[in-house]
Amino acid sequence: MVEGVYLASAHRFVFDVTGPPGSGERVASTRFYVLSAGGRFHRGWDLPSVPGGSADGYDFAAAETEDPYNAGFYDVQGDVVVFRPVAGIAEPGAVEGGALVVEGLRFERTAA
Repeated sequence: MVEGVYLASAHRFVFDVTGPPGSGERVASTRFYVLSAGGRFHRGWDLPSVPGGSADGYDFAAAETEDPYNAGFYDVQGDVVVFRPVAGIAEPGAVEGGALVVEGLRFERTAA
């Protein structure tokens, strides 16, 4: 079972809208994946709002409506995870020793 809340540290580019085109800076941030036991997921930046630190009470329907490129369904076959967002293209990942690996980032499962 891979359901749960997973976090990773990463850098993201934050645009400076007051500067010239393309200006901004890279800042340290947190990326997350929330996976339900029923095969739904939501991914994003910063910390997700999960009641009690568990994916059980997460509002996946709202995430799919508000953020269809980063929410949808996932399938697990062995160590391979495939994320299928409501909008956009499928993206592969892997399960390695209790962690989730996507786009070269290792997302550690958080304790509830």
